[in-house]
Formats: sequence, structure tokens, C-alpha cells
Amino acid sequence: MRIRSLGVAVAVAVVVLAGCSGPGRQAIEPCSSDEVLDLVRMSESLGSSDRLVAEFATAAEQRTESVTMGEMTVRAGWSSGWDRAVWVGPGSTADSVNADAGTDIGSNCLQGLPQGGSDSNGPAYPTYTLFVSQGVPVQAVMWREPNPDLRIGRAYLVPDSELKYVETIRAMSGK
Repeated sequence: MRIRSLGVAVAVAVVVLAGCSGPGRQAIEPCSSDEVLDLVRMSESLGSSDRLVAEFATAAEQRTESVTMGEMTVRAGWSSGWDRAVWVGPGSTADSVNADAGTDIGSNCLQGLPQGGSDSNGPAYPTYTLFVSQGVPVQAVMWREPNPDLRIGRAYLVPDSELKYVETIRAMSGK
């Protein structure tokens, strides 16, 4: 009798598990440690994130009329090992980041995405600027302020993208 009960339990488990990965449902592939992109814990391989944030604060304070994104990273002492910068904030998904950044990050491999708050009047931060080189994420800069001094203003910026101070948002923005 116990063997029959065990057999029924195994059969039920197989049916239940098969239903979880049946048509219309994709199995989530696990990420290896080198595939995980954690925005909060990325290394600063290009340069100091704090210095870049400070340079943007200075440019916004001085109401800089025209500067390129590449010039801003050079001012911060960064290397030129990036070719695209994208905004990542509340509402961003792995799919939207991949589309803007030209990456192929699995949805379960992207960690540290900012979450929208329950208070729609509250601040929506932190946000990030993700720097990418040839489709590979190389550094994420966290903006801790509710009104960051850089606004991407489009899907992505490249080193030659022109930035200007925009009075209405009190920040540097891509043209």
C-alpha cells in the first residue's frame, strides 16, 4: 500500500512540475556569477563615479551651454572605454535596458534595478547611468539625488553626444 501511495505522489509531482514549464511558460535559466549584472556593486573600471557626479554638478551649477558626454568623462579622469551611456531608473526592465544599451542581459541576471516608491509624489531615486562598451556593461554611476545633474534625454548617449544646461530641469541634458 505504501508503494502504491508513493507511486501516486510521484505521478502527481511529475504532472504538477510539467505544468509549471509547459506551453506559454519559459523556464528561467540560472545566471552564473559572471553573467549577473548588479548595478549597485559594479566596479569603477572607467573611473571614479563620485568624480563624474561632481563634474556634472559643476557643469549644471555653471549652466554650461555646450559640452560633449566624452568631455565630461575626461574632466572626471575617466578612461575612454565606453561607447554608450543609458538611463536606468524606476520602471526600467531588463528588456528596456537591453534595448537602449545594446546588451543581452537575462531578465533574472539584472540586479539592483531601482524600484518605484508607493508614494507617487515621493522622489524616484536612486537612478543610474549605465556605461557600455561594445554591448558589455562596464560601469554604473548611481545618482543619489532626486534631481540628478545629468538627464540622458533619449535612448542613449555616445561620447560625441552634445549636452547643454536646461533651465526647466536644472540639469545637463542630451540634445
